[in-house]
Formats: sequence, structure tokens, C-alpha cells
Amino acid sequence: MSHRLTALKVKRSVLANESRYIRTQELKWKLKARKARDRQNAAYHEISEGIRNSLFSHRKNIVRPEARMAHIANGYLRGLPYFAIEQKAWVKNFNHYTPDAFWNKLAEMVYRFSDKTRTQLQIKADLFAWRNEHPGYENYRNWKNGGEGVISTRTYGDVWFYIS
Repeated sequence: MSHRLTALKVKRSVLANESRYIRTQELKWKLKARKARDRQNAAYHEISEGIRNSLFSHRKNIVRPEARMAHIANGYLRGLPYFAIEQKAWVKNFNHYTPDAFWNKLAEMVYRFSDKTRTQLQIKADLFAWRNEHPGYENYRNWKNGGEGVISTRTYGDVWFYIS
């Protein structure tokens, strides 16, 4: 399975480099838009801002969730507990990723980089069980469903402290 983990490591590296490159291009177009605004060239200012906004949106809404999925898949395939990978026990709702869509896509990624001994549905069920082992996940679900007295958690190394 090490060659598949190597492929996942390459994917994570490519996503990180893509994010960095997009960020440099954003700054370049932001500077061009600022110069156009200073020169009172409204048409070029709008074009520059449009390109910058498009790059920003792609980095935040496409590349970032994909990088997060690759990071979580890497931890899952290496056998790490979910709370060792992410402190927050819930799925951030990116603009076009609902929590279920996120975990479905994560199951596809894990299946693609796994040894293919389990089906995608088995991996998805394992992922949900793996995620629910997080000590703070139940607290989040209670809070989301209108529960009272949510306990927040903080971590110091491998030790979890519950703060009421």
C-alpha cells in the first residue's frame, strides 16, 4: 500500500503548490487592479478584479476542500484517529460541499488510494464510524440540534480537556 500512499502524498503536494501559485497570481491581479483604479481605467480595473475574484473563488472553494480531503484520507489510510487530524469534529460547509457530499467524495478518494480490498460503501461506513469516535462530535451534534450545555474541548498534545 505504500505506493498508493506515495501517490496520495504527491496529490497533497500538488494541491499545496497549486494553492500557493493561485495565491501569487491573485496578488498579481490585485496589484494590476489597484494600478488600473489609480489610473482611472475602469474597464481594465473590472477585468482585473474579475480575474482575481475567479482565482480567489477557485482557491477557496475547489482547491482548499480537495486539499483537506487529501489530508484526511492520508490520516485515515495511515490509521490515525480523526481527532489527531482535525481538532474540530464537524465538517466545514464549504460553498458547494454539503457535509454528506464531502464525506461521499472523501470515501471515493480513500477508495482510489486504498488497496481495493473493501468496497466503497464499506469504506464510507468505516469513515463515518471513524469520524464519530471523536470525543467532541456528539457535543457538536447536540448543539446543532438545539441542545443545551454544549461542552467545548481543548487539546494539549494527546490529552483532551472538557471545559464546561
